Amino acid sequence: MALSLVAHFRDQPGLIEAMVDLAVEEFHHYREIIRMLQATSVALLPDQKDPDLNKLNQCLGQGSQHLLCDRLLLAAIIERRVAERFGLIADGLNASQSDAFYRAIVNSEARHWCLFMKLAGKAYCATPADEVALVARLNK
Repeated sequence: MALSLVAHFRDQPGLIEAMVDLAVEEFHHYREIIRMLQATSVALLPDQKDPDLNKLNQCLGQGSQHLLCDRLLLAAIIERRVAERFGLIADGLNASQSDAFYRAIVNSEARHWCLFMKLAGKAYCATPADEVALVARLNK
């Protein structure tokens, strides 16, 4: 999602820098997970589209300001869920090197969630009234 945001919102320098840094970190995690899977001979499954994510994407606001904010909020939701899922994996492991790895990912994904929330606030909230409107939109 980070690189998609860069491609779609090229006029947002702060966003671009944050998303490129995030993408590098995510690729590092992916590489480490691939190594772990290969070490255990677990095969990668084909990528599948998530129907729930597709439905959420259809609900995004259409104005450029709303679209950026909505995409950032959706990314925050995804990151939050990823952190929860990796937390469940870590909880199921004995104290081991894998457990420490998954705990580190949980912390990283939580930072990503916070980053997306912060960027969404910046994208949408130029005034205090905008902050109130954003909270109202989140509560829909």
